[in-house]
Amino acid sequence: MRLDAMPPEYRADFVANPHTYWIPPFQVAGNLYAIGNKEIGCYLIDSGEGLIVLDTGYNSCAGQFFNNIWQLGFRPQDVKMIFHTHNHEDHIGSTNLLVQMSGAATYMSETDGKALAGMVEGRSDQSLVFGNPSLRFIPDVYTRDGDTFTLGNVTITCIDTPGHTRGCQSFFFDVTMEDGSKQKAALHGGVGINTLHKEFMELAGYPEAREDFFRQLDRIVDWPVDINLGSHVLQNYTMEKLAKRQEHPEGPNPFIDKAEWKQLITLAKDMAREMIEKEEKNEIPSWQRELYTDMKQPK
Repeated sequence: MRLDAMPPEYRADFVANPHTYWIPPFQVAGNLYAIGNKEIGCYLIDSGEGLIVLDTGYNSCAGQFFNNIWQLGFRPQDVKMIFHTHNHEDHIGSTNLLVQMSGAATYMSETDGKALAGMVEGRSDQSLVFGNPSLRFIPDVYTRDGDTFTLGNVTITCIDTPGHTRGCQSFFFDVTMEDGSKQKAALHGGVGINTLHKEFMELAGYPEAREDFFRQLDRIVDWPVDINLGSHVLQNYTMEKLAKRQEHPEGPNPFIDKAEWKQLITLAKDMAREMIEKEEKNEIPSWQRELYTDMKQPK
């Protein structure tokens, strides 16, 4: 798993060649499908009464995103609910297009959603929202910790997991398998430790990010989860699991792993502590410092 910031050569390649990061959409398990790419995790759930989407990825990958929905045999027009883990551009990029096609309702935490709405309406806000202003939108529903939303046979539970952003949320829900049994799935909204660097916290106006990050991880580390989903695919070994499934198509589903959730949360805590220690020793790579300096420049 990788939870820190991506090296500049990786990010530059993704920006220049997003089409090379496409992967065919696939069934994760039961009524849960992956519609993202080699960088971003986006997911579709078939509720039996309409489709639910979790995060919409980069705008530069919108073509992949919609093609993946079609390729699975579904229609974007049947999406009824769009949930967003947080308000960074790599998780909201195709939302406006999807709403235009489907009329789906958009959901985001009250904290991140109001920051996003403020930017749409021209209000100033300290919360950091990346990217192209045309991607921003005013969420239809502001979600709070513990809120549940049901469509068909699916209930999404929204849990506050701040740190990556002030209003970052994670989603918990049951996956209905082909035999009618249930598996508990979870999508953590932001275990990436890149936003815990001092420069980033200053840029975001979020000095308590580290305290929030560790607090929410301690809260959820022991929650039962059968299917761990990555908001970035490097966070849950998506490509490795796909390769394993292709090699052993009749074997156990590699995406069902009751131990992985706790491993992810524990790794996030360990890597955050290591990053803080390195920062105190001024051992942070120079390219990361330059990244945050560049982000401060007016666009």
